[in-house]
Amino acid sequence: MKSLINLLKIRKFTGIIILLIFTQSCCSYYKVAKAPDVAVTPAEIVQANPQRYFILRAGTSAYCMNNVVLSQDKKTLTCTLDSLPDEHKLHLKNGINGKMRYKRTRAEAPILNEVHLFVTPDPFAVAGARYTLVLEKVQKVEFLEKDKGRTTKSYILGGVVVTTLVAVVVISIAALLYTPPKVDLSSIRIEL
Repeated sequence: MKSLINLLKIRKFTGIIILLIFTQSCCSYYKVAKAPDVAVTPAEIVQANPQRYFILRAGTSAYCMNNVVLSQDKKTLTCTLDSLPDEHKLHLKNGINGKMRYKRTRAEAPILNEVHLFVTPDPFAVAGARYTLVLEKVQKVEFLEKDKGRTTKSYILGGVVVTTLVAVVVISIAALLYTPPKVDLSSIRIEL
């Protein structure tokens, strides 16, 4: 009975350890989407993606772009700049540990909806103010999307690690609980 209770405790502890290892080894990754073959202007990006979360990157500063309106001539963009909420600051440092990684179970998942517009530092870019961005000044545009390849590899590797650990634990427990049958050697006669 006591060995059964110990076995149940070992299984519970092992399950917790395996769960922790699995959750730490399986990661979600994102990437900057590849530029299309045809040159796309910032105006076309804004027009084609109104549901995206736009972030203005002016030098080392970053701002949320609210109420984005593209001008009739498609040469300027008017918006209200606001300070960037924490859930949208992840890409400023290239994800968790700089590895373009995010946790999909936390508030970090909105990163997949971001578009970053990079411009040189601008003294008129101030949080809380109305801002007009001349689209010719946009140096770079980054679309963020899920990196399916790296994410899948991470989950496969995590599954292999967990499966291996489970096998090792099960074999170890079986070896600990196994008691070889007692053989009475006194009844064995060896004749020469």
